[in-house]
Amino acid sequence: AVLGRIAAHDGALNAYQLVLAEQARAAAAEAERAIMAGDYRGPFHGVPVAVKDLLATAGLPTTAGSKILADWVPTQDATAVRLLKEAGAVIVGKTRMSEFAYSPGSNNVHYWATHNPWNHERDTGGSSSGSGAAVAAGLAYMALGSDTGCSIRIPAALCGVVGLKPTHGRISLAGAITLSWSYDHLGPLTRSVRDAALTLNLLAGYDPADARTRRGAVPDYTAGLEGGVRGLRICATVGRITASSRATACWSPTPTARTPSCRRSRRGPCCAPASTRSSTGSISSPRRAHRTGHRRSASRAATRASRIPSTASAGPPSSCQPG
Repeated sequence: AVLGRIAAHDGALNAYQLVLAEQARAAAAEAERAIMAGDYRGPFHGVPVAVKDLLATAGLPTTAGSKILADWVPTQDATAVRLLKEAGAVIVGKTRMSEFAYSPGSNNVHYWATHNPWNHERDTGGSSSGSGAAVAAGLAYMALGSDTGCSIRIPAALCGVVGLKPTHGRISLAGAITLSWSYDHLGPLTRSVRDAALTLNLLAGYDPADARTRRGAVPDYTAGLEGGVRGLRICATVGRITASSRATACWSPTPTARTPSCRRSRRGPCCAPASTRSSTGSISSPRRAHRTGHRRSASRAATRASRIPSTASAGPPSSCQPG
C-alpha cells in the first residue's frame, strides 16, 4: 500500500531521493514469513519506514542532497539504519533534503524542492523536508530526520506531524554525514507521539562507534504516555542566560505549583503565580527575584518576556538556525 501511494503521489511531492521498491517488497515478504513462524521482533517488524538521505546505506547511494556525493555508495549502514533493519523494519526509500542539511526550507538546486502535502504551493520546511512530507502524505509510517537547528521540528510543524529532537547523545549518529559534530541530532518524524516514543526506544542507547552517545540504561519512553500533563510545567528561557541569573516564562495547568527546578529562584519569575503575570505573558512583579540577589537581571528578563505574544502559554521567539 505504501509503495502504491509513493507511485501515485511522490511525482507531485518529490519527497523521495531514492525509492527501494524491490528491496522493500523482499523485506516485507521476509517479515511476513518470520511473523507467521512466530519470530516477531517487535513493533517495527514489517513496518514501512524511510530514512533521510544523509544516513549511510550499504550498497546504495547516499547524496546528502548534494551533487558532490551523488556517486558515493557506502559499504556499511549507519547505526540507526542497522537497528531498523535488525528490528525488521521495511525501508522503502531515502528522503529528500536540503543540500548537506543546511537550510530551514525545502530548497535544493540539484534535486528541486519538496512540496507540502497539504498545499503544494507551500514549503515543507527543512532540512528534513522529504521525511516530513513522506510521513504527512502516508508514504511512510516513520521517517528519520536530522536536527542541528530545527531541521526535524520545522518540517514537523509545517507538515502537521510529530517531530522529536532527542537529547544530544541519545541516538547514535555513526554513519550520518556531519553538519555540526556537537549540534547534530538524529530523530523520528511520525504520525503520533506513541510512534515517536517507540522509535526512540529502538534507537536510543550507547554506540561504541559514536563517542557522543551516552552509557547507561535506556528507559521505556512509552511508559508515561497515558499519564496526562497535570502537574507538569512547560518553561522557556527568556533572554540571555548568564552564570548568575536565569529568568523563565512558564505555563502550567496549575500555575501556583512549585517544582524542584524552581527552588533557586524561590518565588522569582519561574515560580510566579498566574496573578503576577500580565495578559501578554510577561512577569509583572520582577522585584520578587530580589530574594535571590538578581534584581537587575530579573528586571531585564521580565522586559524581554513582555515581548512574548499572546497569553502566558505562548512560547519564546524562535531561535532556530539552518540545519
